[in-house]
Amino acid sequence: MADIGIDLGTTNSVLAFLRGGPEVINIKGKPTLPSAIAYEEGEFLVGNAAKNLAASSDDVIISPKRHMGTDKKYTVSGKTYTPVDFSAMILEECKKAAEELLGEPVTSAVITIPAHFNQEQVEDTRKAAEQAGLKVGKLLAEPVAASATYGSGGEDVVLVFDMGGGTLDCTVVDTFDAKIAGLGGDNWLGGDDFDNRIVDRMCKILKEEQGIDVANDEKARLRLKSKAEVAKINLSEANSTQVEYIGKMDGKLCQVEFRLTRNEYNEMIKDIVDRAIQCAEEAVAKAGMTTNDIDVVLLVGGSTYTPYVQDRLSEAFGKEVSKKADPMLAVGLGAAICTRDLAWDDSTHRVMLRSRAEVWSEPTYTVRGRTTAGSKVSITGGAAPADTTADDNGQFTADVPLSENGVNDLNVEATAPSGETAKAMQRIRHDSGAEQVAEPDEAPPIDATLPRNYLIGLMDDHIACIVQEGATIPTSGESDQFSCQANPLPFKLQIPVYEGHFTRNDLPYGPFNTHMGTLFVNCPPTPEPTQLMLSFEVDESRAIRVRCWFKNDPSVVGEATLDGSTITKEGTHLIGRTERVLNQGGDRIRPDEKARIGRKKQALIDLAEQFAASNSNDQRQQIIQTGKDLQDDLRAMEQKLNL
Repeated sequence: MADIGIDLGTTNSVLAFLRGGPEVINIKGKPTLPSAIAYEEGEFLVGNAAKNLAASSDDVIISPKRHMGTDKKYTVSGKTYTPVDFSAMILEECKKAAEELLGEPVTSAVITIPAHFNQEQVEDTRKAAEQAGLKVGKLLAEPVAASATYGSGGEDVVLVFDMGGGTLDCTVVDTFDAKIAGLGGDNWLGGDDFDNRIVDRMCKILKEEQGIDVANDEKARLRLKSKAEVAKINLSEANSTQVEYIGKMDGKLCQVEFRLTRNEYNEMIKDIVDRAIQCAEEAVAKAGMTTNDIDVVLLVGGSTYTPYVQDRLSEAFGKEVSKKADPMLAVGLGAAICTRDLAWDDSTHRVMLRSRAEVWSEPTYTVRGRTTAGSKVSITGGAAPADTTADDNGQFTADVPLSENGVNDLNVEATAPSGETAKAMQRIRHDSGAEQVAEPDEAPPIDATLPRNYLIGLMDDHIACIVQEGATIPTSGESDQFSCQANPLPFKLQIPVYEGHFTRNDLPYGPFNTHMGTLFVNCPPTPEPTQLMLSFEVDESRAIRVRCWFKNDPSVVGEATLDGSTITKEGTHLIGRTERVLNQGGDRIRPDEKARIGRKKQALIDLAEQFAASNSNDQRQQIIQTGKDLQDDLRAMEQKLNL
């Protein structure tokens, strides 16, 4: 039984496993799997086959991860599907490829998620994995995975700048203490937005030159997007590129053709990159640091290939950016590294290798590992077999002769005293002329931290923070903020639960935090007034367990369940939702509409700051009304743009 690491990406996904060191598993001959699904001739296609149909088929779904945690629905061939369903199909494709290579069942995985995923997005990812037949060993923040791939490298403070197709994560990692010090990011910002700026230009040309208006036609934009993506990639290497599309739009034959220079492209995406740099600076500020405190900026994600992104980061932080590993693969490789932490979560007989070298010049190589105590360990695949026995702690070492100047695929098989067998693999390339270096030290595990507070509230006029932002997980927190009157009969409570940053007891917090769901509490009779105690326990995979009891009698325990199905898009963080709509809408939103929405967003922020200083009830009411007005505008714009 093998464990795998999966970077479930917005635009592309990566699959890897640990064979001594981490290795990428190709899926249908490619190191990355496009996060695309298509329906053709009665079956679903996943990956490149689906992406290639985007320009010609209406039944193509791109980047379902962007809608995880929402009530988005897709209709395909008369049936309704959710982002969870399509994410599960991507994970199934990864599971299948891993089993084909490893020759054994794959049942568990470390799956990466953006550090700023809210709890509903986390739970949807877990559901997708279960639907794909995978046990979630750990849901790992993408920057943590990237840090595991890069290792400390001797730097003290690292900024991991992870910009993929649809999400941005900026994480400050103190490698000396192996701690995440600060988080920033945007769940709706990435390379897809770069593509959309080029698509906006193409739509404008079509309308002006040929009278064809497809700016709000999502399928038409998808056809143009494939050409825009090619242009974007070309501009990472060249100073200009030709943007071309020939085909039918709105039943008419049309053609778009223009020259796009890198300078023009940089200007098109400047505001998006401005936001990305701001997120990075916010992460540094949350860590209590300045840009001068950052020793190195590590690039992760395909969008960081863009020269303008690299130049702006270098300018902002006063140093060259680092690419120690392929930015596209770093997260997936890190997920594979972290599968070693799963090996001892249960009593299953397994083999975990500690050796990590890739090239060796000496004639023998020492394989180190851990398995069930007393297991007989045999190693083949070198110049000659080697055997050893695991000690009482399960540790083993064996000196293996290597085939000279060639690749040695070492197969390690451990047979437990019970007769059960487990296997692992390691690839060592022998090169007698190589400069011998010591095996690299394993990077210390980096503790995951929560990106935001877990809050509970009643009727928009009271809020209590249960778990603090930045807490190292697993963690827990308690609150005694809810009073219960004497009641001779069982009774029920319904408490809205939010996550976010605003914790003032009297702040009308709805617009500034994200609704996680409703906490349903079934309470037994209580003979006298008391305080209801609530405890939130968060494990390493961000799963939440809620407990409740009465303060005056802890033996009286109630039943509490957190139901995430009660939330809708209306419950998302209003400021973040505004930025997403403005960004995704691009040129499809008229300047006057964009200005009006922007003014309301800024008014909401200003009112909150004023209210925090004055505690004026008038400002409180203004916040509520401004939030409702902004929400109405966003709802209308989302319907208009089919977001």
